[in-house]
Amino acid sequence: MSLVLGCLLFCVQIAQAQAPFHTAITVNDGIITNYEISQRTAMITAFGGRGDTRDTAVNQLIDERLYQHAANLINITVGEDEIAEGMEEFANRGNLSTEQIIQYLAARGIEEQSFRDFVTNGLLWRQVVRARFSRQATVTDNEIDSALGGANQGALSVLISEIVIPHLERGPDGAKQLAEQLSGSINSQGAFASAARRYSRSPTARNGGRLDWVPAANLPTSIITQLLALENNEVTGPIELNNATAIFQLRGTRRDATAPKETTVSYAQVALPVGGELKQQIAAARVLINKSDRCLDLRANSEKYGANAYQESAALQSELSQTIAMELAKLDRNEAGYYPNSAGGLSVIMLCSRTTELQEGEREALRGNIFNRKISGLGNGYLQELKGAAYIEYK
Repeated sequence: MSLVLGCLLFCVQIAQAQAPFHTAITVNDGIITNYEISQRTAMITAFGGRGDTRDTAVNQLIDERLYQHAANLINITVGEDEIAEGMEEFANRGNLSTEQIIQYLAARGIEEQSFRDFVTNGLLWRQVVRARFSRQATVTDNEIDSALGGANQGALSVLISEIVIPHLERGPDGAKQLAEQLSGSINSQGAFASAARRYSRSPTARNGGRLDWVPAANLPTSIITQLLALENNEVTGPIELNNATAIFQLRGTRRDATAPKETTVSYAQVALPVGGELKQQIAAARVLINKSDRCLDLRANSEKYGANAYQESAALQSELSQTIAMELAKLDRNEAGYYPNSAGGLSVIMLCSRTTELQEGEREALRGNIFNRKISGLGNGYLQELKGAAYIEYK
């Protein structure tokens, strides 16, 4: 009897050892194994992902099987050099080399092949989308001129205060819970300023979260629409930014004499190395800001963080992400601040210029931004078509 039980136990152990490589999901002619799901889940967590990381991993892997399917339909492949460059490019976003990011992942039980597959599938999809939609996404001079002359939210300006609570300290749920508590209890400017000094990690915290007059056109639509529904001294509900939750208090509104055309902004960012306590990262950001009087200084002073740490961008105000728009709205030319980035660290951001006239080279940068927006939308639509036509079975 003991021999039989021992054999049964051995067989169960073998089955458990093999289970990770069993098929978990079938997508058309492709499969996703339990092992791939566990590897991707661990990778998402390693890169700072929160929430239901397994569900995110499953959705990513399904999308990537569809990327592969779409690439096979038009005979698109990526070469070894392209994959190596893609892995390096991804690593550089976190100021790491390819070897360093592989070591970082290996220490968390994630194989190099899992990272390689992730990058390869992203490259495949990029080429698929460009091959199918580049012509449709072409940006004409008329489109750029039209965008530059487009309507905006007029000459309204708002006087606001902010409290920014990073997810790094409390997690997304904890940050949102605190934001909801503060939003529901604050009923005066003094109370808001006191809470900002205690809880906010924005550079404005020292000043009680107070900002100077900000043109409404410089703020994200999701924020200005909430603010315009408030009376003076009232507070918005929690607003999700990039790796942070924020609330804003309206202190006043005014109308200027003229309504300017939509502006183009040029700005620079430096992603600081991830790691260490938030206080240490804030201190490093302040040192970099204090040493940099203009964007050229910021570039020179950030060289110690790696060649890819510094990035310059130019875009129409309306094309900015909510987080970037909110940060730039606080700044005048050559002023800088910092904010929690998607890598789980801090980025320093400086406003290089804000103008209704494009500077040299910015017109082409704007063309690139519009092209990327158009082709991204076309690609997302195509992915939904692929999903609708796909055979997807969960085992």
